[in-house]
Amino acid sequence: MIKVKYRLEDYIITGYDESFFTWEMNMVLGEHRVGNCFIIGDILVFESWNQKKDGFLKMGFHSQLKKLPIWNKTRYYCFSSNLRDVETRQPLSNHFNKMKLIESHIDKGSVGIIEPGIFRLGRYEIIVDTNGKIKWQIYDRVNNVKSGSCITESGILFLKTKEFDLNESQSKKAWFKDLMNLPQWDKTFAWGQHNLLRSCQQSISLNSPIVIPWKTNRSNNDKVNSTPFSETQNRKKQEPQRDLSSDFWLKMFSSYKSIRWGHWLSLLFSLLKNGVFIGFHIFLSILTKVVHLFGKTRDCISKIVKKKGRPL
Repeated sequence: MIKVKYRLEDYIITGYDESFFTWEMNMVLGEHRVGNCFIIGDILVFESWNQKKDGFLKMGFHSQLKKLPIWNKTRYYCFSSNLRDVETRQPLSNHFNKMKLIESHIDKGSVGIIEPGIFRLGRYEIIVDTNGKIKWQIYDRVNNVKSGSCITESGILFLKTKEFDLNESQSKKAWFKDLMNLPQWDKTFAWGQHNLLRSCQQSISLNSPIVIPWKTNRSNNDKVNSTPFSETQNRKKQEPQRDLSSDFWLKMFSSYKSIRWGHWLSLLFSLLKNGVFIGFHIFLSILTKVVHLFGKTRDCISKIVKKKGRPL
C-alpha cells in the first residue's frame, strides 16, 4: 500500500487511499499519538487518538515535519468530538462509517437550495428565510433570545457566534413547547459550532523566515517614504528642527549613568561578599584562640590545685 505523508500545522497526515487517513502528533518526551481521520467534502475530520508509539524528540519531529509537503486536499479541518449527528444528537467521535461516507457523495459546496421554513435542532430553532439565509435562535434567559447566523459546508451545518439578542414575550416553558412542535432539521447530516472549524491554510510556514519584533517600525518608515516629495518637504518646514547634538549627549549621559549604576552595584556586592568572607575567617581565628587560652588556663589551675593538695 502506497502511503503519502503531509504536514498540517503540528500534525503529520498519512494517506492510505482517497478517503482514509491517519494523523500523528508529537507529545512530551518523544511520545506520539496516532488516530484516524476522514475527508468529508472539503473538511478533514480528526477522530480521537487510539494509539501511542515512540517517536522523535521535539526537534527531530519538527525537522521531519519541515520535509513534508503541505496538506492541500481540503480547505478546513475539525475534530469529530466537536460535531454532532443530527439524528442521534451524539458526537461523531469514533462513529464514522467509511463506506457510508463514500456512498453519500457529499459535495464540497453547500447542501443546495433549502426551502424557507422553521426547524428544530436540539435546543436551537433554525430559521431559513426566503433568500436562503439560515439563522439560529435559542432561549437564553427571561424574555431574552440569542440569535446568530449559520453556514453549511460539506453537508454540515455550522452555527456562528451570537450576533444580537431579541426580546421574547413568551416564557421559557412556552418557547420550548413551541420548539418541540417544529419539524426536525434534516437538511444536513451533522452540525457544530463554526468557531471550531479551522482553516488548513497556514498563516506562517515552517520554512518562513523568523520575524524580528524590533523591526516592526519599518512599516512606518515605508509609509513616510511613500508620501509625495512636496508633502515631505512641507512637513519638514513645519516641524521644528531637533537638536541632534543634545539628543546624542542625552543618550550618552543616560547610558553612562546606567553603566555607572551597574558598576557601583557590582562593586558594592563584591565588597559585601568579601567582607562577609573575611569576617567569618576572623571570627573562626578568634574563637580558636579563645578555646586554646581556655584550655591552657584550665591546665594551670589543675596543676595549682594538685600542688596545694600535697602534704608538706
